[in-house]
Amino acid sequence: GPDKLWLNGLKATRSSNTRSPNATIIQDWIGISTNTSPPDPCLEVGPNHVVQMTNGSGGAIIQIWDKSGNTLFGPSNLSGLWSQFGLQGLGDPIVLYDRIADRWFISEFSSQGNRLLIGISTTNDPTGNYYAYQFQAPSFPDYPKYAVWPTGYFCTTNEGGGPTIYAMDRARMLNGQNATSQRFTVPSLNAFGFQALTPVDFDGTQQPI
Repeated sequence: GPDKLWLNGLKATRSSNTRSPNATIIQDWIGISTNTSPPDPCLEVGPNHVVQMTNGSGGAIIQIWDKSGNTLFGPSNLSGLWSQFGLQGLGDPIVLYDRIADRWFISEFSSQGNRLLIGISTTNDPTGNYYAYQFQAPSFPDYPKYAVWPTGYFCTTNEGGGPTIYAMDRARMLNGQNATSQRFTVPSLNAFGFQALTPVDFDGTQQPI
């Protein structure tokens, strides 16, 4: 089962979904620097934090700021989070803010064993404790992309040239309980070597039905 882990200090309000052509930048600062190619940067904004992840030489790198640009944690890799499984991360990071639950979701794939590695914060503070999970794939789960829904966490990957979908038990993951996933495949299109679906997420305060 998952364990609570402390990431040694592992909130910037999301703006409206509309953009103004005359919008002004309130804050900007330098993000994570990496020489890894591809860097695969991703970033998420929550009520009080900005969290960025990139690829690094030892797996995914994470850094956390407040909304004024002050570093609260990192940059650091996630090796301590996955060590309970005897695994190391390899990258392709994803960070999401689960606004329904007011929690943080971080992920990368493993360097061995074809695993999807996921951390769920136990509170709304991304610098605190995380529940850690691993989900086994039958082959290398390349290019993982995630979406948050009330009914689950959903992940799409490219496995052996074909698109794959995972539905993960979000309710149990939020409570730190043992959780399972369901795997679905989609027929491949002809003449395409790399194929992956794109999961659909939602924004705003009104939950989808």
